Amino acid sequence: MLRTALAVFALALGCLGTGCTPTMSEAVLLMNRSAEAIVKQQYSEAERLAREALEQDGKLANAQYDLGVALKHQGRHEEAIEHFQAALALFSPDDETNVAKCLYAVPLVYELAQDPFAASNAWRKYLAFAEQHPSQKASQEIARQRLSQTELRVKPQTPEHP
Repeated sequence: MLRTALAVFALALGCLGTGCTPTMSEAVLLMNRSAEAIVKQQYSEAERLAREALEQDGKLANAQYDLGVALKHQGRHEEAIEHFQAALALFSPDDETNVAKCLYAVPLVYELAQDPFAASNAWRKYLAFAEQHPSQKASQEIARQRLSQTELRVKPQTPEHP
């Protein structure tokens, strides 16, 4: 996986000139195994591995994200959103790709949870971010369509008349 290759590369860079042998931390290995379990649609295993990775290193943003994905697929929407938001807080604001994936995941989960009001707000938040980043252009149109569909499901709030 790309994350595994990047992790090995980062470790190797850290060892340049020092003569050390790069080794991946157990937490990173668990996180990568979690991502592999997600690809295989083994969501309870992915959850277990991501939680283990986070016990060892709570700052692994991708483990938080993977945990969110695993929970989403198990129908545990509230927990999934918490972990996507935790991942978002851990990714650097300059990490456009990972920030975008977190912001995009949240409204999808709100849709699954049948919460159109929260989904609409989350789609707006994603679009506010995406409109500032040309690389998100393709996803913007999909997000706009989903926002329009979601807003149709939001019941208008009308005051009750006595």
